[in-house]
Amino acid sequence: AAPNPVLKQAFEFLPGFNLTVQADDLDDGHWEVFTDAFNHNYIYCHTSKALAYFKRNESAFYFTAFAGDKQSLLYYFYIACYKIYLSTDPALPAVDKFPLQLGTGNITKWLQDFVAPFFIFSRLHYESLNKPASSDFMNDTVIIESKQVLQYLSIKKIINQSVIEVNESRISSFTFYKNKQEIKAICIPKNY
Repeated sequence: AAPNPVLKQAFEFLPGFNLTVQADDLDDGHWEVFTDAFNHNYIYCHTSKALAYFKRNESAFYFTAFAGDKQSLLYYFYIACYKIYLSTDPALPAVDKFPLQLGTGNITKWLQDFVAPFFIFSRLHYESLNKPASSDFMNDTVIIESKQVLQYLSIKKIINQSVIEVNESRISSFTFYKNKQEIKAICIPKNY
């Protein structure tokens, strides 16, 4: 499917792009996009010192690695936008698997590592779905809903959910729901 121009521009993240992210009860995030010596792109948070590596092609934006504070706004953004298709037509969910260490306890990780050569009993899935706010052709608002699903054998449990709002070809906010806690972050580009 053809890329949606609103999503394509919102997830462009060229080197030098700056963004301030604000949420109640959390330190503001001051993010900047860089490219390392191996030509890998990443978002660096000057506040928390966390970084999130990402890739983008014509059809998708996706994160490849995260390092740093797992209570930072950048980490919540990493979980919320782990994989985003850049199209809204047709409405297909982006589906992927998280590294298991992102969502389970130490005992579960240890047990899974021990039996992994024989049996995988625990998985951590990601899904996102893009929804235009209206069917109007000129509409420039897209809502992205994502979730993190923990699966033990055949039992699935949603452990996190997110809503990312894209307006005027930029990410205007994202809301992260975790353990009955709501974190609403407002995104402000430096030159906006």
